[in-house]
Amino acid sequence: MPIEKMESGGHLVTGKAGMEAYRFATLITGLKAEMRGMRLTGKGSTCYSMLKNKYGFRGNREKVLAQAIEYRDTTIMAQLREEEKE
Repeated sequence: MPIEKMESGGHLVTGKAGMEAYRFATLITGLKAEMRGMRLTGKGSTCYSMLKNKYGFRGNREKVLAQAIEYRDTTIMAQLREEEKE
């Protein structure tokens, strides 16, 4: 399984799909923080712009967040399930 819970309480992310899922979850969390007025980085790109540029989402922050959650629930989760079968 790409994401495993460790006995110590931590998580272990393995595989390409697992890493992509973790990165995408971080972008969604960052976008939610940006919507409240915070930023994850001082000089780097915002999570909002990264989601728009890399994944082609369109619209304001709320619309991009909705698109990202839909993408996570369909595409990212399907990739995790597929990698889990291998």
